[in-house]
Amino acid sequence: MAAWIPRTGAGTILTGAVSTGFTPKVRNYNGFSYGRESLDCTNMTTVAGTVYTGIIPREYLPGDISTSVEITLDLIFGMEELENVPLDAAAEVWTWQFLPIGAETTGGTLVWSGFMLSWSLDVQYDNLIEGTATMQMVGEPNWTDGT
Repeated sequence: MAAWIPRTGAGTILTGAVSTGFTPKVRNYNGFSYGRESLDCTNMTTVAGTVYTGIIPREYLPGDISTSVEITLDLIFGMEELENVPLDAAAEVWTWQFLPIGAETTGGTLVWSGFMLSWSLDVQYDNLIEGTATMQMVGEPNWTDGT
């Protein structure tokens, strides 16, 4: 592995259970929103609206299946890891290790099952690559506080 160059703002590390050889530092993230679908239950007995009498308004019920989370990560890693970017890998367990905060000796972790949806190379400098990856979480992520 190339010499580890200090990176301001970096420090949290992402590791996959199967994707060895790819351990980028996370510089930024975007995503982490949950949602659920609404179910259209409009049927032949739905009555016309009172304002627009010629139009039947759709009726909806809240669904009980949540939409999965997509997370976009800005990553930085060594040039030698480029061939190990797991774009074609199956879902696996990912662990995002955070830095300790305050009096913690070990930072918190975020663990989830998921797979990479897309990858783009943003910047290449020295022996480092900075890129953006979008990952699909399968199920719910599990957060563990630092100690």
